[in-house]
Amino acid sequence: MNHEKYQIPSLHLPVLTQLVEQSGMPLNAKIVQQSDLVNLRDQYQKPIGFLTGCFDIFHPGHEIQLRQARGYVPNGILVVGLNSDDSVKRLKGESRPINNQNFRSRLIAALPYIDHVFIFDEPTAVPSLELLKPDVFITYTEKLSDKPEILYLLESLPTCVFRLNTDFAIDSNGQRVSTTSIIQAAQASSNSQL
Repeated sequence: MNHEKYQIPSLHLPVLTQLVEQSGMPLNAKIVQQSDLVNLRDQYQKPIGFLTGCFDIFHPGHEIQLRQARGYVPNGILVVGLNSDDSVKRLKGESRPINNQNFRSRLIAALPYIDHVFIFDEPTAVPSLELLKPDVFITYTEKLSDKPEILYLLESLPTCVFRLNTDFAIDSNGQRVSTTSIIQAAQASSNSQL
């Protein structure tokens, strides 16, 4: 499927990059490798919060979820694990992602309340959880119940688990806002104009 014919909104990254770098930390310093996770605890000596996601087409629901996640570690470090392009393809289908992992990682890193972002390719967050050993793991209710391997690992770590409230991601028609719904709306709009 060629997504270029659909009018899908995107953000202007140079503006976001400038805002982040004005805050004192260069954008590239916020993007780390998965192998760097093991050093973050020693580097900061603060509570670490961790969540994962695809964040393909960034929308207000994502922003609210990430701010909500920050609230669980207000005096700590918030680390976002970003699904790689291959991982998104496996999870969402061959036509995804719309935005590549470099674009998505820079976008997430540009948010002032995100401390670090890294890209992971595994089917679950288990390897990242093992490396990072976060104090707080932030997830979505529907995701955690489907991942017994994560639940098993979390039982062995001194990690609190918080589930994000996703009730806010509802549009004025009562439909859940998601990247998929944005793509479908763009496709329907494009098709109706043909």
